Amino acid sequence: MGKNPLLRSSLRPISARRTCDRVLAANDSYALVIRFPVMQRVVPSRSDAPALIVMAVMFLSFGLFAIVRPEALRAAMDNFANAWKQGSWHPYKMSNSAIRLIVGGVGILGAALFVYIACIALSR
Repeated sequence: MGKNPLLRSSLRPISARRTCDRVLAANDSYALVIRFPVMQRVVPSRSDAPALIVMAVMFLSFGLFAIVRPEALRAAMDNFANAWKQGSWHPYKMSNSAIRLIVGGVGILGAALFVYIACIALSR
């Protein structure tokens, strides 16, 4: 089996770099390049499906938890935020309806994305 094209990086002169490459770090003559067109062509395999289903279940449970019990989610975020930075703005200061809509919606949409990718993986 060959090397993973996503993990391959090359150090080569900038003038030889293709125009579709995205430069992450560069100095005068060399660049660390990851090829995004290669990343777009990567298709999940059937062996990826169980992990994708687990991620979908985790996102769905988080989204439903945010919709059903936003107060408990806010309390957990409050405890976490107080451990890092006291008195600054944190998402736990959102209203219950905003937590339900934004956090719950992102969780459910994330779950739908992982289910879609799992369906692609299982169709191959």
